[in-house]
Amino acid sequence: MPSNTTTHRNASLSRFTLLTAVATPLNLLLLGLTISTTDLAPAVANLLVGATMTIPSYIVSVQWVWRGAPRVPARATHFWLASAANIALASATMWGVTASRTVPRPVVTIVPLVVYAVTWGLRYLWLDRRLFASSD
Repeated sequence: MPSNTTTHRNASLSRFTLLTAVATPLNLLLLGLTISTTDLAPAVANLLVGATMTIPSYIVSVQWVWRGAPRVPARATHFWLASAANIALASATMWGVTASRTVPRPVVTIVPLVVYAVTWGLRYLWLDRRLFASSD
């Protein structure tokens, strides 16, 4: 029989997956709208959208994914830093792709998706085991 910690981790992983499945298309939609309606470079637009979407992501993560983990200021800072690192990596990759000027805009909006997919598991493990470990 699985332990309470294993059951809790499986449940939080399922909720984190669902949050990602909802947030990622919303991020990409907002990114596409920002790129198509402003003069911002795609990498800058990604930084703006990513930073903005980190706020609701943190709130939902604390309240739903990790079921009411205490809102310690250090947790918010670490969560934002983890998100910022992910967003910065995606934006740097996006900047590299768009530097050639031959990449079609729809491809540019897919770049963050690929980076987020690659870093998703690492981010979950870090958040679950380090940041929200006391909520077990």
